[in-house]
Amino acid sequence: MKGIKMKKIILIVLYFMTALLLAGTYVLHYFTKAKMGMARYMVHFNGKIDDRLGGFGKGKILFIILIIIISVITITLIILTFKNLRGSLPSKISADIACVINAFSLFYIVAFDREKARDYYLNSIVYIVAGILLIIILVIILRRRNEVK
Repeated sequence: MKGIKMKKIILIVLYFMTALLLAGTYVLHYFTKAKMGMARYMVHFNGKIDDRLGGFGKGKILFIILIIIISVITITLIILTFKNLRGSLPSKISADIACVINAFSLFYIVAFDREKARDYYLNSIVYIVAGILLIIILVIILRRRNEVK
């Protein structure tokens, strides 16, 4: 019983962290558009990331590969969630949220690049981290449900 309460607390913390990350992308995008200093910093930041990855455009390819891997893992976990959790609406809602967030992340990473969105690299990293947190959430939900049975 104590382990189940701890897992609920961990789930709440992970949901909160994911929501904060996604809200942070909005704030970052807003200030990149509204403040010239932030826009200059993001151009500098994008150049540093391109230099570290070995050239222009390699970052986008890396992010596309990572988000596709995260999406495949998420879809697999969603299928397992719907097979194992019949009638458990809160668990299915978290699976739906994970699906929507990963679909939006994939769209953002494929549709934009650093010329269209100055905050592209930082937002892409945040979307990948949010996808990983959602995978952890789905695994915890599946394990918790299997322990209850």
